[in-house]
Amino acid sequence: MRRPIVEKLLGAADSSARWYEGFSQQMALQPMEFAMSYIQRSGRVDFVKLRLLSPKFAAAYEEQFGK
Repeated sequence: MRRPIVEKLLGAADSSARWYEGFSQQMALQPMEFAMSYIQRSGRVDFVKLRLLSPKFAAAYEEQFGK
């Protein structure tokens, strides 16, 4: 019963670890792009969820980069 939850968390951890492995490439991003990349590194926060969690940040990102 808990296996799907564990697998979901392990998948997010793997995605986040890959993000950190490519950290030097992330450092080349503009600050807002870096922040978005960091927020989405685990794959658990998409743009729709981000709008709910941080509407001001999402609006500023959309204004600067589009969606």
